[in-house]
Amino acid sequence: EDVGEGFPATGRDARHVKTHLDNYKLLDFSPLLNTASYVNVVAEREEEEVALSGLKVNIADQTIYPGSFKLHNDALNMLGDLWHLPKSASFDEYGCHAGACTVGSTEACLLAGLALKFRWRKWYAARHGLSESEVRSVYPN
Repeated sequence: EDVGEGFPATGRDARHVKTHLDNYKLLDFSPLLNTASYVNVVAEREEEEVALSGLKVNIADQTIYPGSFKLHNDALNMLGDLWHLPKSASFDEYGCHAGACTVGSTEACLLAGLALKFRWRKWYAARHGLSESEVRSVYPN
């Protein structure tokens, strides 16, 4: 019975499943063949170790993992500073910019694009004396 056909009727040995998954990625996981991406797929050993250490952390619960949540907030602040994000009125209270870290670069780019879109709406409205709802009718938007 092929594991790739859906859920198996019975459980599988972990080594069998790992081998099956490794077969899927034979060509996909070769950094030298990744020419269709803007993402760096070559990682140093330490970088891989740090990434693996995060598999055992549930960032959703900051009370159990306060160190990881601090790292999350520090990453948000570094990105905010990199993009010259003005500090909100609640920055001193919370100690970080509003935002969310992502696992993948695609999600990060999409969220950044949305943030820029909303910032553009405010800028365009102010520049042309429009309300933000009026700006929504301006294309591309």
